[in-house]
Amino acid sequence: MLFVFMNIAVACMVLSIIALRKVFLHIIPSVILGISWGLVFFRLFVPFDITTNYNFYNAFYYFIENVLHMSLSNSIFSNLVTIIVDASQNKRILFRLFIVWICGVLYVGKTFAADFQKTIHLKQTSIPMENEKEVYEILASYGLSKKYLLYENETIASPIAYGILKPMILFPKGFYKTHADMFDEALLHEYMHLKYHHQIIQYFLILVVMINWFNPFVWIMYHYINRDMEVACDRGVLKLLGKEHRETYALQLVHLVEKKPWSASKPIGFL
Repeated sequence: MLFVFMNIAVACMVLSIIALRKVFLHIIPSVILGISWGLVFFRLFVPFDITTNYNFYNAFYYFIENVLHMSLSNSIFSNLVTIIVDASQNKRILFRLFIVWICGVLYVGKTFAADFQKTIHLKQTSIPMENEKEVYEILASYGLSKKYLLYENETIASPIAYGILKPMILFPKGFYKTHADMFDEALLHEYMHLKYHHQIIQYFLILVVMINWFNPFVWIMYHYINRDMEVACDRGVLKLLGKEHRETYALQLVHLVEKKPWSASKPIGFL
């Protein structure tokens, strides 16, 4: 029973965060968005009911009733609760639901496992970057001293960042020379993914999606968290470049996104 209400609470939290970011995306600091999504993670992983009058559910209820002026019939909710209680007391139904849940976890896990295999293949077929020294000098010019591994691969169309034990930025073969006009921006963007540990966040995010695959709001959260990670990287880059480069950076970013390979619009984060 608590599991059901946990997911209802998550739905209210996700909708509330989306509403806030739609209105205040350019005002809210990325760290606040990160904390908000972290609260959703906490609600999904911690099987304890936390009672308070100041929560996402009450805020969502107030918004529906007083802003949208839509009535939430108590009879509908009471009937729904009755159905859920009856189902939770039927062991046969619970066993069947458990089997369906396990099948869903395995199916979703299989999809992410395919990305895992592609990541391994990328790592095995990549070579150290020829202009590694020059790239480190570029990073140093922006005050970035962390030296992540720099590799090249001829099978990708745009840079990607991945790796936990050995974080690295992977560039298309010859990208340093062929895209000299946008190399700094692309480098800094992928650097920010690793700096903010987005590849680690991906682990937790994938775990949450696998366990809660049946909850559509978790998939919505998955989509928006990935977008917010991109926004955080863009803000980090513009902080280094200066706001006067905003338009140029945006145009170059669009050019790179059009070339993104499989799932490379976000850190892969498997190795």
